[in-house]
Amino acid sequence: MPEVVVLVYPVSFVLESGPSRLVTLGNADGSPLSRRARGDAEQTARALLEEVLMKLSAGSPDGSTAELRRLGGRYLTAAGVDCSDGRVQLVFTSPVPIPFAEDELDISAGSSYSWHPISGSRGRYLRGDRPERRTGPDAIVLDFWRQAFEETDMALDFLPEQLSLHQLRNLYDAVWGYEQDPSGFKRWAIDRRGAFQGLLDEVAPTDDTFFAALGQQLPSEQAALAGAMSRGSLASLPAELRLPVAVAAATTVNRLWRRRGPEPMWFRKSAAWRLGPTWIENLYPPRPRWTRWETE
Repeated sequence: MPEVVVLVYPVSFVLESGPSRLVTLGNADGSPLSRRARGDAEQTARALLEEVLMKLSAGSPDGSTAELRRLGGRYLTAAGVDCSDGRVQLVFTSPVPIPFAEDELDISAGSSYSWHPISGSRGRYLRGDRPERRTGPDAIVLDFWRQAFEETDMALDFLPEQLSLHQLRNLYDAVWGYEQDPSGFKRWAIDRRGAFQGLLDEVAPTDDTFFAALGQQLPSEQAALAGAMSRGSLASLPAELRLPVAVAAATTVNRLWRRRGPEPMWFRKSAAWRLGPTWIENLYPPRPRWTRWETE
């Protein structure tokens, strides 16, 4: 009888250091989190995920790791089965909200775990270009999240309560491996009968309460430099402020650094939003952001 192994792929996104990337938390040697299945496979997967999160949080007074344990693993689901190496591998995946994979709040730093890329945006789509192909369990996980982003609202599970349309589109850039058309994405997501229209409440960019919520107790002089802080150090801040500061920095960078074109649109998750998949009526058709033909 073939060996049955459970693989767990906690996934998150990196948005601030270069093109957006979909990443998974695995062992430092690049292998996925795994355990031989004993009894119920889902219980084995959940126990493994909780064990890893516990190790990452153990002995640390940093409020961000406590927040990781609260947020990570809230939704764990089977993604598929892989038998490519002669074993039966049951693949599970779970969303880990940003910014836990960002450089300034990398929860794997100094541990026996690290983030590994599964897919990433390579910038504007070139005619005849194709996203990088994955095989084995990585391909199963990537296909799972592509289908989830096409058919459900699960992209919102990765983002904070306050978010920009630019951040949301960056997740889709990473999942499909190239920039999505901004105007087409906006029409699909929020215009008229947009897929997220009932799940997001738009806020004015001058709403002081909204921006205050991004940093909570963030001092005004640090708020003004939040974009720069994403490339600096958060170690000097009190533990309870590190997560809100990192979120504020991430949203500010998206607003001021890589932005081109009109002022970004900001939203709060509405009371109708719920963790986990909510099926949407209008499936997402990937639309590349075309550019003129170029040769590498």
